[in-house]
Amino acid sequence: MAIIKPTVREFGSSFGSYGGAYLKDYQAPEPNSNDVLKSTEKDVAEFKSFQQSIKDFIFARLGHPTVRVELTDFQIETCIDEAISKLDYHCPAWMTQFAVIQTTVGESIYELPPEVVNNLTNVWYKKNIFQTNAVPGSLEYDFTIMFFTNTGLFNNHNVGEYVLMQQYLKQIRKILGQGNSWEVINGKYLHLSPVPNGEEDVILEFRGIDSNTILPAYRNWIQRYDLAVSKEILGRVRSKYDTLPGPGGGSKLDGQILLQESEREKEKLLEELTSEIENPPLFDFW
Repeated sequence: MAIIKPTVREFGSSFGSYGGAYLKDYQAPEPNSNDVLKSTEKDVAEFKSFQQSIKDFIFARLGHPTVRVELTDFQIETCIDEAISKLDYHCPAWMTQFAVIQTTVGESIYELPPEVVNNLTNVWYKKNIFQTNAVPGSLEYDFTIMFFTNTGLFNNHNVGEYVLMQQYLKQIRKILGQGNSWEVINGKYLHLSPVPNGEEDVILEFRGIDSNTILPAYRNWIQRYDLAVSKEILGRVRSKYDTLPGPGGGSKLDGQILLQESEREKEKLLEELTSEIENPPLFDFW
């Protein structure tokens, strides 16, 4: 079975840039929160524009260049990763992105860019409201016709009943193995099941940071949380020595003060995240 590089149909977000007709031409503008940090302690961390702006914010708030800030680029990158992971956990919708690809007849395996496949959350077949793949004479086909002709079981009913019916049939198809499903193979390929029998549009939902469209509240929260985590790292570094030798008794370091500030600020920011930024739950269960 061949591995297809799918063509681009359309996009539901401003995320990334596309230099051709294929999804492989995709280029992400920023690193994604779900990607494992590529850098190691021995590697040189490469900052993109969004990360560089956060680094500049942290260093400025810590007194640079007036005072020396003993933080490496890799340490700053781990702070950014922690802040984005926290925000992504509490507000997953803030970094939702979409792309639409076209399937090839008889082919079920499609190669996706790493930025998409590593952060893929859902896959749907795009269908028109009046389009159905149900076979004439089947239960689903009869239900659809009866709803739109306002006869039979759906007389005087509304679209809510039709949605519930579709959800019920979706569960039935899933149980019987007749519904559309997907899985990621080897962290690189999208496998669609069953094999497409025509050229269909498939919607890919994935997560990614778009610093050009991120809400100011989210950007500022990331900056402040990164600063709090940076204070924790810097506080541990400076706590190793209480004072540095020098004229007049030496210089006293502020390691413990930074640790205390970090703890207070992280607690306050998490409270702010859950009370002001995080989407409220739709239902409560008791």
